[in-house]
Amino acid sequence: MAALSRRWVARAVVVALPVIFCLLILELGVRLFCTSDEDGNLKFRDSRLKPYHAPARKAKRVIAQYLASKDSAIIYDPELGWTLRPNVAHHNSAGFISSDSAVALEPSPGRLRIAAFGGSYTQGTFDKSWWRVLEDELNRSGVPAEVLNFGVDGYGMDQAYLRWKRDGAPWHPQIVIFGFAVVNCYDNLNLIRMIKDPETGIPFTKPRFVMEGDGLGLLNSPTPRPAEMPAIIANPAAWGPSAFDYYWVSQDFRYTWWRHSRLAAFAETKLSERSRLNRPENFYRIGEEPAQLALRIVETFQTGVKASGSSFIVAHLPYDTELEALKEKGRFPHEELYAALKSRVTVVSPEQAMLAACGGKVRAFFLNGHYIPEFQTVVGKEIAEFIRTHQESRPTVPTR
Repeated sequence: MAALSRRWVARAVVVALPVIFCLLILELGVRLFCTSDEDGNLKFRDSRLKPYHAPARKAKRVIAQYLASKDSAIIYDPELGWTLRPNVAHHNSAGFISSDSAVALEPSPGRLRIAAFGGSYTQGTFDKSWWRVLEDELNRSGVPAEVLNFGVDGYGMDQAYLRWKRDGAPWHPQIVIFGFAVVNCYDNLNLIRMIKDPETGIPFTKPRFVMEGDGLGLLNSPTPRPAEMPAIIANPAAWGPSAFDYYWVSQDFRYTWWRHSRLAAFAETKLSERSRLNRPENFYRIGEEPAQLALRIVETFQTGVKASGSSFIVAHLPYDTELEALKEKGRFPHEELYAALKSRVTVVSPEQAMLAACGGKVRAFFLNGHYIPEFQTVVGKEIAEFIRTHQESRPTVPTR
């Protein structure tokens, strides 16, 4: 019996040694090719490894640079979190983007004024983005028009709505376009920008809506001042509103026995990414908070715009992974949410025209996560065609 046990032990050792050797080699490989930022956050092949580290050093450095700068593209805003700095990087003196740097507060008679709101997919660049294509297309086709671009990089749907309410409505646009990028559902649940994205250059917090009865309640307004941010980012657990930040998960910032192995930490990341709970189609399910909150923000946005006497249009701006899913599966991961959106508001849907333009090579039409000019042109032309088609039904400028 003892001899038999020794043979099993010997066989187990023979089998285990190569496995252990391979795991050690893989561990060494992951350690060798990991990159680390100034706060000790590790990345391997674009995957962040847990435990995460609050980007306290980066926050302190970026805030110091911001406070010393007079030409940063964005500035702190207590109501919006951040906004565009006037008279910098094609921003006009009113703090938005327009092809004419001098825009009168009241629209010119006979000229269609359109205002666009959203995040980076709406802000785009000065001369090659869909808002500029839209303006050029309308004017070329005999519809005198101007587009005022209030889009701001990093904005959630909540910030876009609040920017219209405070900054956009006084410009009396006849048409308001909201650039709906569904991944902004994640931004709607975020408060501390650097916890969501440690590589961001935006060191501020943002306001956040929560469902409140049949309406919306607003958290974190006014937002903390820049000088307060390094301490908040260094210790989010001590900042009360962090309990409402989807990205502040305290256990993700703690060491566990397996996280001392970078190979195991990488495996944890990949398993988490592929889990059913983290799949986009589950995140965007109509009965969950992300979808419900997004729909309520958009409906509240529409109600406010229509009450001001303007038309409200949603421009659907799909990302690369969403377009690839549409190409391969015939539907978006957020199809249920998208259908609910289209049943509530007017939506311009350029995705089929985008797929036709790229010939199925979706990734080739994105650069740094954003549309290349060819896609910008498609989106701008689709919106222009929709507005031309519905021109007769648009409201006139309200009398004041």
